[in-house]
Amino acid sequence: MTWDQSYRSRRRDRQKLFVVNYADGSRAFLRVPHEIAAFGVSPPVMKLVREVQARGEIPAGDIASLIAAR
Repeated sequence: MTWDQSYRSRRRDRQKLFVVNYADGSRAFLRVPHEIAAFGVSPPVMKLVREVQARGEIPAGDIASLIAAR
């Protein structure tokens, strides 16, 4: 098999994955831009999570914790 020189690898995903844990035990996953998530779980990330929740992109409910997954 010949290596195709036109093949390009995908660009590295610059977004961070966060796990939103709810008080009832359920979870939601959210990708956050690297510029906002540069310092892990921080006030700007929590603000973004609440905005996304208000828009209905993740389920409503009491957020128990927020964890940076990768």
